[in-house]
Amino acid sequence: MSPPTRTVQEAPVLLGDGVSADSLQRKIPRKWVRDAVGVLLGDGYAVSPNQALRLLHEWRAWRRKDAEQFIADEFLAFAKKRGDLMLVRGKRHTDWRTAT
Repeated sequence: MSPPTRTVQEAPVLLGDGVSADSLQRKIPRKWVRDAVGVLLGDGYAVSPNQALRLLHEWRAWRRKDAEQFIADEFLAFAKKRGDLMLVRGKRHTDWRTAT
């Protein structure tokens, strides 16, 4: 990829603008690749369609990981507030012994 000619500030993703993993298609449409090449060219990057496709795959993986981390953080915050929920629904661990 060519170096950028200008820098662009990435806007924060608002909670209402989230993309769920279920709504994303498994295969990335060709239109998305063409649009990505055009957008990157407008930002000063010269990329091939294969590079744009790889960047879209990396972006999708980043969004999925970011969503999973957000869900984990929210659950941990909830669990800290409601620690009694874990005690009520939790099961006591039993070490099973076997004769070997």
